[in-house]
Amino acid sequence: MLFDKDTIVDDLINQLIEKDQTQENQEKTKKSKEDILATFVELHRSGSFCAHLSEQEIIFFVKNKLNMESNKNG
Repeated sequence: MLFDKDTIVDDLINQLIEKDQTQENQEKTKKSKEDILATFVELHRSGSFCAHLSEQEIIFFVKNKLNMESNKNG
């Protein structure tokens, strides 16, 4: 069976490309959020950011603001 141009194969290729791009973007976003969280933790440890709060409170606050899933280990 021959495939017409711009048919099922093209659709499948496009869907796979979109899936890869979506996954890559999600990974980049996750990495970016992790970097932001790490920056706030470093600032807190240095005393430059909300020194009156605990590190756990900073982690919870930043994760909440970034809509990150909270981990049991912090």
